[in-house]
Amino acid sequence: MEDNPSRYFISHSNKFEDRHLVNDVVIPKLKDNGINIYEEEDLQPGTHVLPAITGLVDKADKTLLFISENSLGSSWCSFELLISLEKSQRTNRLAVVLLLHKIEESQLPHIAVLQEARKIHFDEHNDEWVREVVEGLRETKTIGDIMPAGNVAHGLVWSHYSGFLQYVLPEIMGKKIM
Repeated sequence: MEDNPSRYFISHSNKFEDRHLVNDVVIPKLKDNGINIYEEEDLQPGTHVLPAITGLVDKADKTLLFISENSLGSSWCSFELLISLEKSQRTNRLAVVLLLHKIEESQLPHIAVLQEARKIHFDEHNDEWVREVVEGLRETKTIGDIMPAGNVAHGLVWSHYSGFLQYVLPEIMGKKIM
């Protein structure tokens, strides 16, 4: 096992299936490969959840996003995704890796930086994902490497705006305009 002082945060839905897979499959296999994970025990008792999670994401070298149907519908997972992407922008280093469980890449939010993140398909019956996750967590990609043209801030603003429109326009278009 490699000595790796880096630590990583795993974002996942708290629905039973996701929680079980992350706690009983993903974390043990990553630990067996020298990956150190921030776990629930690392949350400071007595602190508010929001600043505690934000603090762990900020301290973590990267966030592994366990993306499932459940997490796509979770406001907490969306929040953890956004603060991880904000950290990427702030540190000029891509700070997310996506582990997809029973979803396709086309179901992911259409955020430019997220499209460039490493996406790995999780299969609990095949351990190939473990090697790919370890590589993804340890690799370094700067924002300049993945978005070389123009001002990154403008690209991020446009990305967030177009993502926002994806949620708002269907609602607006469903109503009659007088």
